[in-house]
Amino acid sequence: MHVAVCCITFRRPEGLRSLLAGLAGLAFAHAPAPRITVIVVDNDAAEPMRGLVEEIRPGFPWRLVYASEAVQGVASARNRYLELVPDDADYIASIDDDEVPVPGWLDELLRVAHEHGAPIVQGPVRPAFVAAPPSWLERGRFLELGPYEDGAALHFGYAGNCLIETAAVRRLGLRFDERFNRTGGEDQHFFAAALKAGLPIVTAAGAIVDETVPSGRATLGYLLRRRFRMGNTLAMIERIDGGLGALAGRALKGCGRIGVGIGQCLLLAPRGRAGLATGLCNMAWGTGALVGLLGLRYREY
Repeated sequence: MHVAVCCITFRRPEGLRSLLAGLAGLAFAHAPAPRITVIVVDNDAAEPMRGLVEEIRPGFPWRLVYASEAVQGVASARNRYLELVPDDADYIASIDDDEVPVPGWLDELLRVAHEHGAPIVQGPVRPAFVAAPPSWLERGRFLELGPYEDGAALHFGYAGNCLIETAAVRRLGLRFDERFNRTGGEDQHFFAAALKAGLPIVTAAGAIVDETVPSGRATLGYLLRRRFRMGNTLAMIERIDGGLGALAGRALKGCGRIGVGIGQCLLLAPRGRAGLATGLCNMAWGTGALVGLLGLRYREY
């Protein structure tokens, strides 16, 4: 078996170093180690990460490919790594340059893919705070994806921790839409297209990655901007791929999110800041969706 492990990077040398160290320590308990090609796409024409990759290459246990993508944007960079996936790769595993996998990460993704016959498998993302976060933020688990159960169905996907059958990507011609280069959400759109094409997404409980969370992201302001962008992205997807019915449905969902958020603020705020943040995040999500339906995009990058 051959797995292409892909990541994009942009001016995060320490993050990339930690990621590659984590990939070097991958361990396999359920099946023999596959053949692995690690693909790093530097989203900077000056190739600032080339020296770091060349420094790591001699002691790295897997084949290591480095390339750059001059067009700046997350979708363009991800499409570059799709182009670099070897012809004989059975799977594409995607991970980000601010994440570090547990040793059994890829082993668990592959195990669940085989046991459930799943073309797409998602793993949990745990926050790894650089500094002690506010207690309300940790208690509310706002920055976690998961925990999950093995084989549970998901109705969304994300590129930060996933495994995809290469044949399915090529058969369906799946690409990351470059209209999302500056907004983010390119992976939401990618996996929405996969789901629409009939590819189920299931989860792997033990395929965990730890995502570095700097102090600037451990704030209510960041959470609200992030939720606003998520709602905005969903509306953009409907504008691109949906009809009038889908747009109307998204508008109703956006209004519903705002209504739920107001109710949560009133009911949960007395229990502390985590409750208030829950309501505000839903309001931000709904507002982002309504703004997106008007054609206004939030540029995260």
